[in-house]
Amino acid sequence: MAGTDRLRPCGVKTRLGKPCRGVAIRGSSRCWMHGGSAPQVRRKAAQNVVEATAVERARRYGTPRKTTAPDALQKELERTQGRVDGVGEQVAEKPDDPGLLSVYQSERARLARLSHQIISSRPDERRTVLAERSIDSLEVAMTGILRELGSGPESSYVRGVVARHLREAITSAGESTTDVDADPSDDRPRNIHPLPVAF
Repeated sequence: MAGTDRLRPCGVKTRLGKPCRGVAIRGSSRCWMHGGSAPQVRRKAAQNVVEATAVERARRYGTPRKTTAPDALQKELERTQGRVDGVGEQVAEKPDDPGLLSVYQSERARLARLSHQIISSRPDERRTVLAERSIDSLEVAMTGILRELGSGPESSYVRGVVARHLREAITSAGESTTDVDADPSDDRPRNIHPLPVAF
């Protein structure tokens, strides 16, 4: 890709075999006299400038990506620990430098704050994420099982049976339950026999 700097020399050799002394247009390797003024070259040069700008911004600021608060805190904790280690080595070399000692103390304080934030936020967030994943997995599994058995979750009888079994499972685990009313109406599945289980 052609450079995006403004004073890049033209890359063409003249009829005399010497390099052209013209300045290439931004985003291209040609000056206006050697093809840089052609519409297709100007379009491509503008596209090169946009791409180079995006790459430069991504390099400078980073590209966005999905993360969770605990993971972001953990990465920042690791970066801060690296800074503490680096400044600690400099302090070991120059123990009387007040500027280094000040930076070292502030980085250690930052490390302690981040550690405290991770300890206080991690269990709650992890529990929430795991509960959401478990509920989603359970819903997918139950829907698949019911469809294979010839029923669907839209049946009030099926919802009542599933609710009753979930209440029993929660009660046996020692947690309190909320009452979910089953409505065994006429939409109870007929002629559904359990399939034999192979052992």
